[in-house]
Amino acid sequence: MSFDRLQSLIKTTKCPIAVELAPTGEERAEVFLPFALSLTEALRGAAPALRLPLGSYVRLGWQGVKALEDILAYAKEQGLFTILDAAICEVPPASLPVLPSDCLTVSGYLGSDILGPVLEASRQEDKCLFVQAKTANSSAGELQELVAGDRLVYQVVGDLAQRLGKDDLGRLGYSRMGIAAEGAYPSDIRTMRKRWERSFLLVSGPAGDVRFAFDQYGRGAIVSTAGPVLAARSKGGDVSAARECALSLREEFRQYVTIL
Repeated sequence: MSFDRLQSLIKTTKCPIAVELAPTGEERAEVFLPFALSLTEALRGAAPALRLPLGSYVRLGWQGVKALEDILAYAKEQGLFTILDAAICEVPPASLPVLPSDCLTVSGYLGSDILGPVLEASRQEDKCLFVQAKTANSSAGELQELVAGDRLVYQVVGDLAQRLGKDDLGRLGYSRMGIAAEGAYPSDIRTMRKRWERSFLLVSGPAGDVRFAFDQYGRGAIVSTAGPVLAARSKGGDVSAARECALSLREEFRQYVTIL
């Protein structure tokens, strides 16, 4: 299963991050692509995964979609795990098998009639999913942290994801259907890890805050960050700065998480 591979790459690199790689609003696809490919190569061995937001590429038209395909193919050559962030209105289940990424994010707020078929399609292609339950934007709490019975809304979504994926576990015991829960407080993350013990978690934040997303063996979570890309851009596109940032993040996580 794909999450087994992701955990293996995290163990090899000792760096539990997924680097967010996307063009800025002003960039053209033909300008962004060489930078993205060079950065992908620079991250080999320093970071295990890339996270690519589908919407950022689609906005650039067919050239952006072609660039996305090229980046995904090159990341595979470089041995990186790829997460295609497609948590938009609806992901047609039939489209999943042709997506070249290892993992797909999908909105949990679509309900089981969408999540079920997407899970089945991912099973056939031996891919995995992150069901987006909680986001890091400032107004997320207006909906996601409302009380729904004895739970918060985002917990309802995470519980649904865990229930749907409970019978599809990989070698390490994690469900094919992980949970994206970003922007949470450390105390909430600790609760998530206990509540969703069979789910791989996608979180965001500094190492000291997100350390509770990992189990006792340093497994079961990956941290989304744009840090390496921002570092390269701040140096005029010098991708060596991205690698240095990834290695620095690895050292930061080592202070809090022991990956076995």
